[in-house]
Amino acid sequence: MVALTYDHAGVAGIDTAPQEAAKKAVASAPRKAWYVRVFDAMIEARMQQARREINLYTLRLPYTIDENGNRVPKSNVNAPLGGW
Repeated sequence: MVALTYDHAGVAGIDTAPQEAAKKAVASAPRKAWYVRVFDAMIEARMQQARREINLYTLRLPYTIDENGNRVPKSNVNAPLGGW
């Protein structure tokens, strides 16, 4: 069994203009200002730190195994304050 693939650029009758116009639109889009990029980077760094802190916290929680074998935090909803 043989599989052949062809690039559409070499095939007559296929219009590639919309694809190339889209590439130009993406390439010519105005860049964000430098301070916007700095603030976006700061926000992303804080989000990553928050995710790390949450992961560290959940690793220290007591856990049980559910019916699918996944590790889930143990909770006692009948306890005062919801098991905290």
